[in-house]
Amino acid sequence: MRLRAAVQALMVALCTLASAAAGAEAADLTGTVTDRTGGVIAGARVTILTAQRSVIAAAVTDSRGAYRIEDVPGGVYAVVAAFPRFADRLAAVTLGSGAGRLDFVLDPAGITEDITITATPGGLAEQATLNQPVNIIRREQIRSRAKTIVAQVVDGEPGVHLQRTSPGMAGIFVRGLTGNKVNVFVDGVRYSNGAQRGGVNTFLNLIDASLLDRVEVLRGLSSAQYGSDALGGSIQFLSQVPTALVPGTRAMSGTAVIGGETAHRDGMGSVRLGYGTSRLALSGVASSRKTGDYRPGGGNDSHSAITRFLGLPSDALIGDRMPDTGFTQVASQLRATVITSRSTRLDMSYVGSRQDGANRWDQILGGDGNLISELNDLSLDLFTARFEALDAAGFDHASLTYSRNSQHEERVNQGGNGNPAATIGREPETTLVHGVQFNAARRLSSRASVHTGGDVYFEALESIATNVNPTTVRYRHGGRACRMAPLIGRAARSFKLRTT
Repeated sequence: MRLRAAVQALMVALCTLASAAAGAEAADLTGTVTDRTGGVIAGARVTILTAQRSVIAAAVTDSRGAYRIEDVPGGVYAVVAAFPRFADRLAAVTLGSGAGRLDFVLDPAGITEDITITATPGGLAEQATLNQPVNIIRREQIRSRAKTIVAQVVDGEPGVHLQRTSPGMAGIFVRGLTGNKVNVFVDGVRYSNGAQRGGVNTFLNLIDASLLDRVEVLRGLSSAQYGSDALGGSIQFLSQVPTALVPGTRAMSGTAVIGGETAHRDGMGSVRLGYGTSRLALSGVASSRKTGDYRPGGGNDSHSAITRFLGLPSDALIGDRMPDTGFTQVASQLRATVITSRSTRLDMSYVGSRQDGANRWDQILGGDGNLISELNDLSLDLFTARFEALDAAGFDHASLTYSRNSQHEERVNQGGNGNPAATIGREPETTLVHGVQFNAARRLSSRASVHTGGDVYFEALESIATNVNPTTVRYRHGGRACRMAPLIGRAARSFKLRTT
């Protein structure tokens, strides 16, 4: 009932914002795109985005390197200039009545943009003007760092530390805190939930690196504007926007990425396709990754149970690779932006990701020496729909967002410090979260702005745990209890048991 009331309120607010935005003032944006030597760049794409990364309009530079985007509602926007073999340049611009101008100088090497999207919810800011530190990790850095999991993008970042407890599980420390003290957002929608524990995040690495355009890590006290669980900071994952909308044209684009790694015998590939018209932008991404068993430094795992309990080098019994540490992962994203009117647009996105085989090495031979510690069938289904209105109801920008976030896992454990008669526990768990979010902003002057908003999330957690004793499994038959060896065999196959 509460969710239904929230959805009804959302629909009423959408109608109100749409009608309020109908009379928005328009402005034109012009400028040039050149390189460091002053040479013009023809064919560069200039795209205007809202603070929440919805596409407003786009243009392509002419033979003189000039562009012109007409009839843009007044407000504060992020503008991106892009051209192959040059680093993208991101800048902020404020448009009012009349015309605005923004010139870009692209550099073929290095990244010089310093605009942050997430330091203030729904706002844009220069890094130099912030009272808190923000790490901005760009697309090129994501590709070079995230060799097996997305959490690796923070490697080398100041004030941020990566912890990995197994091949697929990781935690990101911000100011010495992690887990439920550092929340996670995907495209402005909360990814963390009430089931998040104090340690590593089981589902963090289901956010596939191939989907991302940039990552921002907010460090400092003002990150608490994202909630009381952001005491250490907030991690913001931002996916790539659809193909830019250029009036009077139909654009198609596509990219393919293939990579590999010898250390873990890892291979990955991703394909991205885009299509855009003057009123519609579509993009789709599909990726797949297969990671083989990990090889520790020198082929010897100093933390293994064999070394800790028996005093032997790990490669004396298990070889130079850690068994059962390889995993597979597939991910996809579909994203669409529809311009419903000059001042309103609808942005929809679906992200699906699956990971399997990334077992808890830290609890079996790589740590506690237990017989089974599996993490099976990790899955993510995240759908968002965001309606944005420009110059609406007294605000430069306002948005309403609905999200549905489903996260599933299945744990199978047999402890007992190597006792094959220990109880086998199976714990499937699904967390389903419906969220509604409102955000509005108005710029008062070059140094002052007003932001307001809020969000509410309805969470449901389902977990049915079962335990099986592999030596005394009984069932009822004809009113009496009987032992049945075939039943044990079926349980073993169901739990993917390994003989020891």
